[in-house]
Amino acid sequence: MVTIKDVAREAGVAISTVSNVINNVGNVSRDTKQRVLDVVERLKYVPNMNARSLKANKGNTVGLFLASIQGDYYRMLTQAIHIQCKVTGFMLNIYVSNKNTSEEIYGMIISSGVEGAIIMNESLGSEYIARIERTGLPMVFLHGAYGELSGVPCVADDNYGGGYQLARYLSGRGHREIAGIFKSDDIQGPLRYHGAVSALRDAGLSIQDSRFAWYDTEDRRRLLEERDRRPLTDFLQKRLGDATAVICYNDEIAYRLIQVLLEAGRRVPE
Repeated sequence: MVTIKDVAREAGVAISTVSNVINNVGNVSRDTKQRVLDVVERLKYVPNMNARSLKANKGNTVGLFLASIQGDYYRMLTQAIHIQCKVTGFMLNIYVSNKNTSEEIYGMIISSGVEGAIIMNESLGSEYIARIERTGLPMVFLHGAYGELSGVPCVADDNYGGGYQLARYLSGRGHREIAGIFKSDDIQGPLRYHGAVSALRDAGLSIQDSRFAWYDTEDRRRLLEERDRRPLTDFLQKRLGDATAVICYNDEIAYRLIQVLLEAGRRVPE
């Protein structure tokens, strides 16, 4: 088994330097950090930060690596994974990266000591996905973007098909003026948007770009954490127009939009 001493010797640095690089702490130069990471990758060294715990539990620990845990979606997701891990005899460790860089997320994953990784983080670049893959750590991604980019096993959403079905449902209910709000800074938002647009075109409806609004992760944070409704109020005033139905990227945005509509005197669902 490759040890931290082996990595330090091959990289020509102290053991403490390797530890600092793996844990992303201390003042290590960029060149030294890269040299250590290259050796870590070449030797397929997987640091075990939870050795005692892993030994006591026969190493049956799965890591769930998320960008966030806020909102009902993440709550339901983690609960379902936790239950399945419990049923199959695995422990579940949850890691939240928030605004960490790809390199920091990579370090978090390979230093976790888990026996397998479930990853849902759009900030993790394809280069780092390949590096994790070369360590031999079993992993699976949530959402289709990763499978398309890297070929790593993933549980994928049919984002295009979902957007298509939403728009087809609304047009089938007699709506001809349809607006939409989609997330801009991930691959899923554009896919859902294009699916919806295709359905509207297939229904013979005109597409008015002015009715479609985009929001990013920072807008979402303001909406959900700070309860700042200005992005949705702006949508209501400048984008909604005479539309009679709105396609929302997810339930969280739909819920907030309903609140804003009701406060503005609009009737939902009428």
